[in-house]
Amino acid sequence: MTKTRFTILTLTTALILSATSLWAAEKEFASIFDGKTLKGWTQRNGIATYRVEDGAIVGRTAKSSPNSVLCSDKAYCDFDLIVELKVDPGLNSGI
Repeated sequence: MTKTRFTILTLTTALILSATSLWAAEKEFASIFDGKTLKGWTQRNGIATYRVEDGAIVGRTAKSSPNSVLCSDKAYCDFDLIVELKVDPGLNSGI
């Protein structure tokens, strides 16, 4: 796995984990990813590709492209970010 692909995968994982950590008023988790489609998500900047694979969002970088970000179409605030993440020491997770 290339460093660039690993970085995008790590960033995407962090985004998913942070998004699913949103607490509703009753302190229940509210999922913003259906595990099947990218409905409700928009890719911004660069030309990386994103797809759903085995219930997870997988991103693949494009050579000579600036950083790409997959963003939720809705804005969220007042949430707890809970993450389990493994990152190569030479990479930036983006969190």
